[in-house]
Amino acid sequence: TYDISIKLNPKNALAISQKGHAYGLNGDIKKASELYKQALKVNPLLEHAIANYGKILLQEGKNNEAEIYMKSIFEISSNRRLQAEAGQLLGVLSLYKGDFAVAKNYFEKAIAIDKNLASAWVGIAEIEYLTLGKDPINFSNNIIHIFRNIERATQINPNQTTAYLLAGKTLLLVGDKKQARGVLEKAIEKVSEDITLGVAEKESILIEIK
Repeated sequence: TYDISIKLNPKNALAISQKGHAYGLNGDIKKASELYKQALKVNPLLEHAIANYGKILLQEGKNNEAEIYMKSIFEISSNRRLQAEAGQLLGVLSLYKGDFAVAKNYFEKAIAIDKNLASAWVGIAEIEYLTLGKDPINFSNNIIHIFRNIERATQINPNQTTAYLLAGKTLLLVGDKKQARGVLEKAIEKVSEDITLGVAEKESILIEIK
């Protein structure tokens, strides 16, 4: 494991970064951040550390710094999975800014790199949800598109909590409270099994649902 690797070689940047990832998944963002920075001191070009440190910065609300790290991975990484995940997170950052066109472009590019990135499909559905009021004439069709993209996401990852959360919110919007309640209960059930989320993200989702 990473502890053994670090003991054998204290400058094993990948092992240090992997240890940081483990701390991050367990909700210890501070320790994860320290380890990622330590790994990057040893190897500033280590993509595992760059990508995951960018995610930590995003969780800490340091969006401008996070964007720098995500863009470096998105633009130069040879690891297509990391590149796709960086594109998806850049889409999230653009959503935070309210720049839906840029966000959609990032999500679509992420899917073009890795069509099995469930969170990117949810991202496109999220944009469609947030822009429903801008196109009242095509409201019904846009609702269909939202559920279609949510379905794609859950087919790829049945535990994609954010997909169930968005489905529940959309059902509430169209007035189907009974079905919305069932879907949101499913989101609560799935959140503990969703390996794409850290502890802090899971707690935030549970608070939003309640």
